Amino acid sequence: MGSGFIMVTFNQAFRVDASDWLVQCLDGLEGFGALMDGFYAERPLTIDFGRLHTKVPSEQFGELLLFVKAIYTAKYRELTFAAIDAVNNQNFLVFALCGRAIIETTATLRYYDHKFQQQIRAAKDPDRFDEVEIKEILDLFIKHSTGGRFDWVKFWYAPRTEMVESVLDVSRQRGSAIQLNQAQVNVVTTVDKWAKKDPAVRLAYDFFCELVHPNLGSSFMIMGSRETEIQIGSDFNKELAKSLTVEGIKFLAPTIREACDYFKNLIAWTAIANPEP
Repeated sequence: MGSGFIMVTFNQAFRVDASDWLVQCLDGLEGFGALMDGFYAERPLTIDFGRLHTKVPSEQFGELLLFVKAIYTAKYRELTFAAIDAVNNQNFLVFALCGRAIIETTATLRYYDHKFQQQIRAAKDPDRFDEVEIKEILDLFIKHSTGGRFDWVKFWYAPRTEMVESVLDVSRQRGSAIQLNQAQVNVVTTVDKWAKKDPAVRLAYDFFCELVHPNLGSSFMIMGSRETEIQIGSDFNKELAKSLTVEGIKFLAPTIREACDYFKNLIAWTAIANPEP
């Protein structure tokens, strides 16, 4: 691993009286963050989308795979480190935000991995894609890496008033915004696809959504208790929030395992598409 390798860990105080299962979950989250940091410390990736189309399809495919790998490496690293740091500083609501994002990121990675596998199985010759097949694969990875539900061109180059009017027009017409980048798959779709195989992920996702939306669940994440009373406003007493965070860490354990499995697939495909000289 690179020289910038970092090991971000939970405070020892959080491990006091922890069950064996919770300790395994804490170790898993720390290890996942360290793994992502190792990849992150490698040489930075650069890609020029303006010139990507001038390259042969195999080179385009290789660059897009490296780009997708870099995206997930950076996102997982930042989210995992932020989740651990939030727990250490008793910012339990921030932990919940990171936890939900980790589930959504993993669901999206998993969704596109399955889509890619479907394209390979459907190919006439999986060892040699024809022109139509390679275009479909490239389109899939472009959507995977640059898809969105926001008009970034207008955001960067158009006056804000024009962009506001555009958003209002879409709302009035109940249509979809016209944008240059492809629309990203809805994250609920990716979670639903995952839940068909593992229904427990739906419970985990609903739990984290409850903890971050502006309702009772997110209010719990800033609360403590004193005897029969609810307490808000002291970092020294967030026992209610801490107890929910413990459950959240346990909920994340299967997601981290799933993230590792599909990240391994991504590394394998990247290595095949970008052989060492």
